[in-house]
Amino acid sequence: MKILIVDENSGKRSEICNLLHNKTEKFKVFDAEDFNSAIDIAETKEPDLFFLNMDTDFSATSQFIYQIRNKPKKSIFILYSKESKNAVHAFDYGAQDFLIESFNKQRFYKSIDKVMLIKEYLKLGDQVMGNLQFNSQVPILLRSLPVKLGNKTMFIKVNNIKYIIADRYYAEIYTKDKKHVIRESLTKLFHLLQEDYFFRIHRSYIININFLQEIIHSEKSELDVRMEDGKLFHVSRSHRKSFTEKLAI
Repeated sequence: MKILIVDENSGKRSEICNLLHNKTEKFKVFDAEDFNSAIDIAETKEPDLFFLNMDTDFSATSQFIYQIRNKPKKSIFILYSKESKNAVHAFDYGAQDFLIESFNKQRFYKSIDKVMLIKEYLKLGDQVMGNLQFNSQVPILLRSLPVKLGNKTMFIKVNNIKYIIADRYYAEIYTKDKKHVIRESLTKLFHLLQEDYFFRIHRSYIININFLQEIIHSEKSELDVRMEDGKLFHVSRSHRKSFTEKLAI
């Protein structure tokens, strides 16, 4: 995978390079101190992934992403900033992920793993549908999930997924009107879903809160959720805090 880092701070570019070189995967890493230089590198090297510092210039960042998005090659963007509040702007620009500039190694590598999954699914999508295009604001992989079934690949609309249940080496994906059984891990699927409305509430369950009917609190501080179709799921202790905090309950 080819990666381009755009940041006027040479020390920050070196820090990202070092983090990338510590991964077992082999990356070709390029860097640029401004967007004008980055455009030239993008033209000749055709990077798969861009690391962009949002703090340099918001409008320049947005314009650069727009220019790259209009090219045939589908690129992936990770934006970073010193301010966590800029995450909203990052996703508005069409970034696949956002990082706080004082990079946490575990979070950084999780982001790289997510990118590699997205790249894998992009390749799968191209094999089936040809030259898919990214929406300028929302990445297509967060709208449709390609699922390979035998000699066919189906595209499941993400907003139609009610919940996903792990069954040993398989995942059961329940939509409004159908169940799909695929050989895939919940961890991998969760990385590819919109985290703002998909919640992993248990090592075996992912739910879409748009199909959530009620939350049930027991006297022993246990927590269950009931979906609109009546399906009841238990929220495990390890996931309970993050689930309740995100829902502010």
